[in-house]
Amino acid sequence: MMNKRMTVDLGMLISFLVLLDYRLVRNFGHETLALVFFFLFLIHTWFSGTLPFPGAGGTWTGN
Repeated sequence: MMNKRMTVDLGMLISFLVLLDYRLVRNFGHETLALVFFFLFLIHTWFSGTLPFPGAGGTWTGN
């Protein structure tokens, strides 16, 4: 069984791929999926415990 973070990542991937095809979802669907993607991004950031850029207080694990 997938853990929570993998489920959120899969949801982000699917919503992003559907967002790319504007002809499929039209305007309302595009805006709705953008909100879904944004909230999934916030949940993903909360699960990982870091911010996506180090200047805002996140941790940096790179070299």
